[in-house]
Amino acid sequence: MPELVLVLSGEFDISNARQINDLVAGALNSCASSRLVLDLEGVSFLDCAAIRSILYAQRQAASRGRELVVRNPAPIIGESFRILGLAKQLYGGPRPPSRVREHEHE
Repeated sequence: MPELVLVLSGEFDISNARQINDLVAGALNSCASSRLVLDLEGVSFLDCAAIRSILYAQRQAASRGRELVVRNPAPIIGESFRILGLAKQLYGGPRPPSRVREHEHE
């Protein structure tokens, strides 16, 4: 089954981080894709509550035998994932998406 891409945009903080969980829960309930991708290209800010929501959503997907990964984070968000030691877990592998790698040496 092909992956399902969920596109997020804007800013996510404690006031609206729950929307991430609601979006993923809806996708898990309505789609049979084995891999869900949160495309963060349009996200300009994530606080710790939003990151926690992504991790929770990832656990929910795993409990249903599915994978949830992130793709295309802004460089500052990708750096936050790296600093927190979450990059490999969130990207679904050892290499970050190209958008993050392109800006690492700036």
